[in-house]
Amino acid sequence: MNYDQQPDAAAEIFRMVLQTLGRLDIPVNPVNYALWYEYYLGRHDDLNAQLDDIASGAKPYSAKLAERLFTNFVVTPGVEKLDRFGNEITRLMAELIRLVSELGVDAKDYHGLLDRCSDGMGTVENLEEFRELVSQMIDETKSMLDTNRRFQDQLAGTSGDIDMLRQELAEIRQQVSLDPLTGVANRRAFDRGLEREWRRAVRAKSPLSLLLIDVDAFKAYNDRYGHAAGDDCLRGIASTLSVGAQRAGDLVARYGGEEFAVVLSDCSDESARQLAERLRARIAGLALPHDASEVAPHVTISVGGATAMPRSGATAGDLVKAADEALYEAKREGRDRVHHLRIDAV
Repeated sequence: MNYDQQPDAAAEIFRMVLQTLGRLDIPVNPVNYALWYEYYLGRHDDLNAQLDDIASGAKPYSAKLAERLFTNFVVTPGVEKLDRFGNEITRLMAELIRLVSELGVDAKDYHGLLDRCSDGMGTVENLEEFRELVSQMIDETKSMLDTNRRFQDQLAGTSGDIDMLRQELAEIRQQVSLDPLTGVANRRAFDRGLEREWRRAVRAKSPLSLLLIDVDAFKAYNDRYGHAAGDDCLRGIASTLSVGAQRAGDLVARYGGEEFAVVLSDCSDESARQLAERLRARIAGLALPHDASEVAPHVTISVGGATAMPRSGATAGDLVKAADEALYEAKREGRDRVHHLRIDAV
């Protein structure tokens, strides 16, 4: 969904949409507005054909039908496009509020009428023409005022829908940012959060640390106790990591499978190392039984950490690579341990 029309074109489509909704007695809400906005853009022949049927009375309007059309033709499928959808529809509704609040529904046409009447005043040749001109001005003024009152009333009725839409979008964003199994941030949220913190660290010239955490011999745990127990194990570890990383800027995420990540903004290498050791000890303290022949009597984790003073010429991927190398070293050194790297010039 892409709305890049110029202000005049958008205002004209806005006027036509509201007139159509009023004529068809269709509620002015975000879904219906977006549908008919697309109709006047003319980008979807199938959508226009179905809306033509509604306009002609050949097909009855229903909220369920509107939602289906909205999903099929307006919403861009895919979680990765959700933010784009949210920004577009919120911007669209904000524009609607602004236009109506500024009484701009008929302002352009009305301004043109005043210009024409002003020009006509100098050319009237008799009283009848003068009366006709003044009558036209009065009628159009009344029409504009009535129209704007009507749409102000409609706006008041739909403002709750707009607020609900924004709230639902916020909830959806939160849902699609969480890993459904563990409840911590998912990989998508991690990638976005790391990039955000990297840019912030570049601007602030502050250290950024990353911990990559792997559950030792997790495949053996699953094989021995079953996948349901494995899921419980991952949930317990995620909860423990979340409690252990308590600073406001810390981000705990499921990196993939049995791997987790912790992004630590404005965190020195020594502080990150100490936190990693505490997290390792906390997981060991859960005393989740494991097969001693595989790694240890209880579930343990290995932690690879990296700290950098970012500069604008590098990327967050460099920090991930360093933390991944450190995790490999922690595994190679025997698991259930922390290996941390400090990168002075990333």
